[in-house]
Amino acid sequence: MRCRSSLSYAQSACAPDIANATAAARPGASTAELQAQLDMYTSNPEVASVSASCCTASEKLNNAKCNCYESVVRQGALWFGGSVTTYNQVASLVAEVCGFEKIC
Repeated sequence: MRCRSSLSYAQSACAPDIANATAAARPGASTAELQAQLDMYTSNPEVASVSASCCTASEKLNNAKCNCYESVVRQGALWFGGSVTTYNQVASLVAEVCGFEKIC
């Protein structure tokens, strides 16, 4: 239960950051177009912008080892069209930009 609430908190805290990452995609963009924007975002940690609130929430989720649980990862992946790969890419980028080591 703690991980589900931590995931929900991280999703809320990071929603503006993800919206910014996909802002270049046109309204009504396909999943592939949104994925291309996220790929560009996650491949450029030096230009990626992550808010302090997203960093705090993501580090809390990480430190609780929530991303070690498949059910949590699958739930988080729903935010990215069900793509576990994208969820893990974004989680790794956030950890790198925020300065903490991703546990899982």
